[in-house]
Parts: sequence; structure tokens; C-alpha cells
Amino acid sequence: MPSVSTILIPLFGCIAVGVASGAWRLFGWSEARVLSRFVFLVAMPITVLSFTRKAEVPNLAYAGLVGGYLLATMLSAGAAFLLSRKLLGLTVQEAGAAVFATTCGNAVFLGLPIALAVGSWAPPFLMLMICEGLFVFALGTSLMTWPAPGAAPPRGGVLGTSLGAAWRAGRNPIVLAFLIGLSLDVLGFEWPEPVGRFLDLFGGVAGPAGLFVLGLMLALLPGRQSELNPRALAALLPVKLAVYPGLCGGFVWLFTRDPVLTQTALLFTALPPAVASIVQSAHYRRYEAGTAALVGSGTLIGLATVTLLLLVLL
Repeated sequence: MPSVSTILIPLFGCIAVGVASGAWRLFGWSEARVLSRFVFLVAMPITVLSFTRKAEVPNLAYAGLVGGYLLATMLSAGAAFLLSRKLLGLTVQEAGAAVFATTCGNAVFLGLPIALAVGSWAPPFLMLMICEGLFVFALGTSLMTWPAPGAAPPRGGVLGTSLGAAWRAGRNPIVLAFLIGLSLDVLGFEWPEPVGRFLDLFGGVAGPAGLFVLGLMLALLPGRQSELNPRALAALLPVKLAVYPGLCGGFVWLFTRDPVLTQTALLFTALPPAVASIVQSAHYRRYEAGTAALVGSGTLIGLATVTLLLLVLL
């Protein structure tokens, strides 16, 4: 495994360039949105294809990884929902945005570059990204679109809303790239050398670009936070950054006894809240300011806690 400094110095260097670019107003929020779409829709899928052509096919232990992750996610989402409703007084729809921010981590911009740097963490990390894309997005969307008291139920009911959200999440370009690459790997497909070189060359853009966007948004987020509720941060961030990874790591170790899968589960669930939480809350107009505060403060604290986690694991 590479050393912590080998991973973190380039990682934090890219983030620092993004922070400086935002602080000096070289780029604004609209440019950050465009750059994030480039990373999410183009660069990261090509990176995933490049990786899967060299990776081993997942083994049966991944069933324990997925089971431990889903169990920890359900418990953590339940805790976040109850805290949001009982302690913070949010509606069901607002609590859905809080649950989404608490259970969806910054896997694309922060987690995947770390997992790819370690190597052995990347295949299970990508598997967890698929689970998150299907389950967490479906759960969050279902809650955020929950009918208000007295309102007509959504078309297809709650089940229809959940299945529709899962279907949209399943078309995530990164998820599709992983499934395509994995299928070709299972079939024994040999990539032509020029194609492989293209994938490696273009895929190398994704990590630095994603980390740059993360730093840029970190610099711009404070200006978009109209409220900073210390009570919400104190209630939800410990669930995201401590309880959730503790549960997931414990369940995965219990089910698999595999140190690599356990380490990957810890990293994946310990990541700070994803910027996608802001996009989702804004789209459904649910708890927008509170979500921005969770992501902004959670990213700062999460960078520190992920660093400590890597120091322990590596």
C-alpha cells in the first residue's frame, strides 16, 4: 500500500488549488457546476472503464460487503430521520434532504481518487458506489417527494417513487461504466492497446479535476449558506462522520472478516457529505440552506477525519 503522505499530499494539493481559485474569484458557482458535470459525466466514467479493464472480478465476499453497507445505511438513515423530526422539527420532506446529506458521501470527487490510489480498495469502493446510487438516492428522493398531509399521493405511490428514483440512479454514468467494464472483464474481452492508452490518458484527468472542483466548491459554499444551525450540525454530522462508518465497518467485518473490504467500507461511509446533496435539495426545494451548511461544514471536518482514518488504516 502507498504511504499516507503519498496519497494525501497530491490530494490536498489539488484541493488547495481549487480553494485558491475560488478565493481569488477566478471561477464562480456556475463554472463549478459545469466543471463538476464534466467530471461526473465524462472524466470519472472513463476512469472507471480504465480501471475495470485491469481489475479482478468481484468475489462472493462482496455479498457481505453489500449486506453490511445496506444494514448500516438503514440504521443511520433512521437515526438521521428521527433526529431531524424530533430534535430539529423538520417536516418529512425536509428530513428527507437531511437523511440524504447524512448517508450520501463525496465518493466521486474525494473517495474514488483515494480508492484508486490504494488500488485494492477500488473494486469494492465501486461496488459501494452502485449500492449508494441505487439505495440512498431512491430513499432520499422518496422522502423528499413524500406527499404532504391531505395531498394526493404521487403517481405509483411511495413504491413507484422509490423504484423511479432507483431507475434514474441506475443510469448514473459512473455506475454504467463500472457495469460495462465489469461485464467485459467477465467475458474476457481484450481492449485494443490504442483504446487502453486513450482510457488511461483521459482517465488521468478525473482525479485532479474532481479534487479541484471539491476545493473550488469549498471556497464558494460559505457564500451560499444563509443559515448555519449549530443544533443541526451537532445532531447530524456525528451520524455521518462517526456513527455511520462505525456501524458499516463493524457489520462488514462481522460478515466477511476481510480487512480490505472493511477498510473500504470505513472509507466510503466516512466521507464528508456530497455536493450532490445540495443539488438534490435545491431541485426538490427541501431544506436547502441547512443542506448547504451540512455540506460546507461537513467537508471541512470530514477532510480532517478522513485524514485521521487513513493514518490508522495505512
